Amino acid sequence: MFRQVVRHVRNFALFALAAASLLGAGTAQAAFPERPITLIVPFNAGGPSDAVARIVGEHMSRALGQQIVIYPESLRIRKIACSAEDLGFVLGA
Repeated sequence: MFRQVVRHVRNFALFALAAASLLGAGTAQAAFPERPITLIVPFNAGGPSDAVARIVGEHMSRALGQQIVIYPESLRIRKIACSAEDLGFVLGA
């Protein structure tokens, strides 16, 4: 008898959890990421860090379905990071 009660309570809890998760499905946000991703490489262009960043950026772009923009240090990171233009999401050191 006790096992039946526990089973019914568990089934009700699972049903309530499933119902609650469906209620929130209508208010879902936009797919991440909705803006481009900027990857700042802290070394000069053409070096091994830049090459690895470009390979990783290419794989990230395919996996996320979003453009990855790579800026090497030679383009003055602070000027880029502090600019008024919207860079989207910024990754870097």
